[in-house]
Amino acid sequence: MDDIINLATLVLLIVEVAIIVPLTWVLLLTERRRRQRFRDDCRLVSDGFRDKTINDNRDVQLIFDLSRRIYGERFTFVLFLKRYLRHLRSHPADVSPEEFNDINQRIKDLIMEEESHVPFDGVPDAEKRVLLSIREESTPSVQQKLPELAEMIRARDGELKSAKRINYWTIPLSIIGIALTIVFGVKSLSPKDKGETHGVETEIVESPLE
Repeated sequence: MDDIINLATLVLLIVEVAIIVPLTWVLLLTERRRRQRFRDDCRLVSDGFRDKTINDNRDVQLIFDLSRRIYGERFTFVLFLKRYLRHLRSHPADVSPEEFNDINQRIKDLIMEEESHVPFDGVPDAEKRVLLSIREESTPSVQQKLPELAEMIRARDGELKSAKRINYWTIPLSIIGIALTIVFGVKSLSPKDKGETHGVETEIVESPLE
Protein backbone atom coordinates (compact mmCIF):
# COMPACT_ATOMS: atom_id res chain seq x y z
CA MET A 1 0.00 0.00 0.00
CA ASP A 2 2.80 2.43 0.95
CA ASP A 3 4.65 1.66 -2.28
CA ILE A 4 1.57 2.51 -4.34
CA ILE A 5 1.04 5.76 -2.41
CA ASN A 6 4.69 6.74 -2.81
CA LEU A 7 4.55 6.02 -6.54
CA ALA A 8 1.35 8.05 -6.94
CA THR A 9 2.89 10.94 -5.00
CA LEU A 10 6.00 10.87 -7.17
CA VAL A 11 3.97 10.81 -10.38
CA LEU A 12 1.82 13.75 -9.29
CA LEU A 13 4.87 15.78 -8.28
CA ILE A 14 6.53 15.09 -11.61
CA VAL A 15 3.39 16.11 -13.51
CA GLU A 16 3.05 19.33 -11.50
CA VAL A 17 6.68 20.29 -12.03
CA ALA A 18 6.41 19.39 -15.72
CA ILE A 19 3.52 21.87 -16.05
CA ILE A 20 4.74 24.71 -13.81
CA VAL A 21 8.31 25.01 -15.09
CA PRO A 22 7.56 25.18 -18.85
CA LEU A 23 4.53 27.41 -18.28
CA THR A 24 6.50 29.89 -16.17
CA TRP A 25 9.32 29.90 -18.69
CA VAL A 26 6.97 30.51 -21.63
CA LEU A 27 5.15 33.36 -19.85
CA LEU A 28 8.38 35.09 -18.87
CA LEU A 29 9.88 34.65 -22.31
CA THR A 30 6.75 35.96 -24.03
CA GLU A 31 6.57 39.03 -21.83
CA ARG A 32 10.27 39.74 -22.26
CA ARG A 33 9.95 39.39 -26.03
CA ARG A 34 6.94 41.72 -26.09
CA ARG A 35 8.71 44.40 -24.06
CA GLN A 36 11.85 44.18 -26.19
CA ARG A 37 9.85 44.43 -29.41
CA PHE A 38 8.03 47.51 -28.10
CA ARG A 39 11.33 49.21 -27.26
CA ASP A 40 12.68 48.33 -30.70
CA ASP A 41 9.56 49.74 -32.38
CA CYS A 42 9.77 52.93 -30.33
CA ARG A 43 13.35 53.36 -31.46
CA LEU A 44 12.34 52.77 -35.09
CA VAL A 45 9.63 55.43 -34.88
CA SER A 46 11.94 57.95 -33.17
CA ASP A 47 14.74 57.30 -35.67
CA GLY A 48 12.28 57.53 -38.53
CA PHE A 49 11.03 60.94 -37.44
CA ARG A 50 14.54 62.17 -36.73
CA ASP A 51 16.02 60.92 -40.02
CA LYS A 52 12.95 61.97 -42.06
CA THR A 53 12.38 58.39 -43.23
CA ILE A 54 8.81 58.42 -41.92
CA ASN A 55 6.89 60.39 -44.53
CA ASP A 56 3.32 59.86 -43.39
CA ASN A 57 1.17 58.05 -40.86
CA ARG A 58 1.15 54.84 -42.89
CA ASP A 59 4.83 54.33 -42.12
CA VAL A 60 4.08 54.32 -38.39
CA GLN A 61 1.15 51.96 -38.99
CA LEU A 62 3.46 49.61 -40.91
CA ILE A 63 5.90 49.39 -37.99
CA PHE A 64 3.04 48.48 -35.68
CA ASP A 65 1.51 45.95 -38.10
CA LEU A 66 4.78 44.02 -38.32
CA SER A 67 4.67 43.49 -34.53
CA ARG A 68 0.91 43.04 -34.09
CA ARG A 69 1.17 39.26 -33.65
CA ILE A 70 3.71 39.65 -30.83
CA TYR A 71 1.77 42.39 -29.04
CA GLY A 72 -1.48 40.43 -28.94
CA GLU A 73 -4.99 41.18 -30.11
CA ARG A 74 -5.85 43.67 -27.35
CA PHE A 75 -2.84 45.90 -28.09
CA THR A 76 -4.35 48.27 -30.66
CA PHE A 77 -2.64 50.84 -32.85
CA VAL A 78 -4.02 53.73 -30.79
CA LEU A 79 -2.75 52.10 -27.61
CA PHE A 80 0.65 51.65 -29.25
CA LEU A 81 0.75 55.37 -30.09
CA LYS A 82 -0.19 56.36 -26.54
CA ARG A 83 2.42 54.02 -25.07
CA TYR A 84 4.97 55.43 -27.48
CA LEU A 85 4.28 58.96 -26.26
CA ARG A 86 4.77 57.82 -22.68
CA HIS A 87 8.00 56.07 -23.67
CA LEU A 88 9.19 59.22 -25.43
CA ARG A 89 8.56 61.33 -22.33
CA SER A 90 10.39 58.86 -20.10
CA HIS A 91 13.39 58.69 -22.49
CA PRO A 92 14.08 62.34 -23.36
CA ALA A 93 17.60 61.53 -24.55
CA ASP A 94 16.22 59.66 -27.57
CA VAL A 95 15.40 62.91 -29.40
CA SER A 96 16.22 66.59 -29.12
CA PRO A 97 13.72 69.04 -27.53
CA GLU A 98 12.82 70.42 -30.96
CA GLU A 99 12.30 66.92 -32.35
CA PHE A 100 10.24 65.97 -29.30
CA ASN A 101 7.80 68.83 -29.85
CA ASP A 102 7.36 67.90 -33.50
CA ILE A 103 6.98 64.17 -32.85
CA ASN A 104 4.68 64.76 -29.89
CA GLN A 105 2.30 66.87 -31.99
CA ARG A 106 2.33 64.49 -34.95
CA ILE A 107 1.57 61.48 -32.76
CA LYS A 108 -1.25 63.36 -31.00
CA ASP A 109 -2.75 64.30 -34.37
CA LEU A 110 -2.45 60.68 -35.49
CA ILE A 111 -4.21 59.48 -32.35
CA MET A 112 -7.09 61.91 -32.92
CA GLU A 113 -7.33 60.83 -36.55
CA GLU A 114 -7.37 57.14 -35.67
CA GLU A 115 -9.96 57.59 -32.94
CA SER A 116 -12.22 59.48 -35.35
CA HIS A 117 -11.91 56.74 -38.01
CA VAL A 118 -12.02 53.79 -35.61
CA PRO A 119 -13.82 55.01 -32.50
CA PHE A 120 -13.37 52.98 -29.33
CA ASP A 121 -10.83 50.68 -30.95
CA GLY A 122 -10.05 47.64 -28.82
CA VAL A 123 -13.37 47.76 -26.93
CA PRO A 124 -15.45 44.54 -27.13
CA ASP A 125 -18.17 44.70 -29.77
CA ALA A 126 -21.12 44.76 -27.38
CA GLU A 127 -19.70 47.62 -25.31
CA LYS A 128 -18.61 49.44 -28.47
CA ARG A 129 -22.17 49.48 -29.82
CA VAL A 130 -23.42 50.97 -26.56
CA LEU A 131 -20.71 53.66 -26.58
CA LEU A 132 -21.45 54.56 -30.19
CA SER A 133 -25.14 54.85 -29.39
CA ILE A 134 -24.42 57.08 -26.39
CA ARG A 135 -22.11 59.27 -28.48
CA GLU A 136 -24.79 59.87 -31.10
CA GLU A 137 -27.48 60.77 -28.60
CA SER A 138 -25.56 62.55 -25.83
CA THR A 139 -24.42 66.11 -25.22
CA PRO A 140 -20.86 67.29 -26.05
CA SER A 141 -19.88 67.21 -22.37
CA VAL A 142 -20.84 63.54 -22.15
CA GLN A 143 -19.08 62.74 -25.42
CA GLN A 144 -15.84 64.09 -24.00
CA LYS A 145 -15.98 61.50 -21.22
CA LEU A 146 -16.60 58.54 -23.54
CA PRO A 147 -12.93 57.99 -24.56
CA GLU A 148 -11.99 57.77 -20.88
CA LEU A 149 -14.80 55.27 -20.32
CA ALA A 150 -13.65 53.28 -23.35
CA GLU A 151 -10.12 53.17 -21.95
CA MET A 152 -11.44 51.78 -18.66
CA ILE A 153 -13.44 49.13 -20.53
CA ARG A 154 -10.35 48.14 -22.53
CA ALA A 155 -8.33 47.80 -19.35
CA ARG A 156 -10.99 45.67 -17.63
CA ASP A 157 -11.38 43.49 -20.71
CA GLY A 158 -7.62 42.95 -20.82
CA GLU A 159 -7.56 41.98 -17.16
CA LEU A 160 -10.43 39.54 -17.71
CA LYS A 161 -8.69 37.87 -20.65
CA SER A 162 -5.46 37.61 -18.67
CA ALA A 163 -7.33 36.04 -15.76
CA LYS A 164 -8.93 33.50 -18.11
CA ARG A 165 -5.55 32.55 -19.53
CA ILE A 166 -4.15 32.10 -16.02
CA ASN A 167 -7.16 30.06 -14.88
CA TYR A 168 -6.69 27.79 -17.90
CA TRP A 169 -3.53 26.51 -16.23
CA THR A 170 -4.25 27.01 -12.53
CA ILE A 171 -7.31 24.75 -12.51
CA PRO A 172 -5.34 21.61 -13.52
CA LEU A 173 -2.63 22.55 -11.02
CA SER A 174 -5.26 22.92 -8.29
CA ILE A 175 -6.62 19.48 -9.10
CA ILE A 176 -3.11 18.03 -8.81
CA GLY A 177 -2.66 19.84 -5.48
CA ILE A 178 -5.90 18.37 -4.16
CA ALA A 179 -4.83 14.92 -5.31
CA LEU A 180 -1.49 15.31 -3.52
CA THR A 181 -3.29 16.38 -0.35
CA ILE A 182 -5.49 13.27 -0.49
CA VAL A 183 -2.49 11.01 -1.12
CA PHE A 184 -0.55 12.45 1.81
CA GLY A 185 -3.64 12.23 4.00
CA VAL A 186 -4.15 8.55 3.18
CA LYS A 187 -0.46 7.90 3.73
CA SER A 188 -0.53 9.52 7.18
CA LEU A 189 -3.50 7.36 8.23
CA SER A 190 -2.04 4.08 7.00
CA PRO A 191 0.06 1.89 9.40
CA LYS A 192 3.73 2.77 9.06
CA ASP A 193 5.30 -0.42 10.31
CA LYS A 194 3.63 -3.60 11.46
CA GLY A 195 6.65 -4.38 13.61
CA GLU A 196 6.21 -1.22 15.59
CA THR A 197 2.53 -2.05 16.20
CA HIS A 198 3.42 -5.55 17.32
CA GLY A 199 6.02 -4.19 19.72
CA VAL A 200 3.55 -1.85 21.34
CA GLU A 201 1.03 -4.66 21.82
CA THR A 202 3.70 -6.88 23.40
CA GLU A 203 4.73 -4.14 25.78
CA ILE A 204 1.11 -3.60 26.85
CA VAL A 205 0.57 -7.32 27.43
CA GLU A 206 3.77 -7.94 29.31
CA SER A 207 3.69 -4.89 31.53
CA PRO A 208 1.30 -6.39 34.12
CA LEU A 209 3.69 -9.28 34.70
CA GLU A 210 6.53 -7.04 35.84
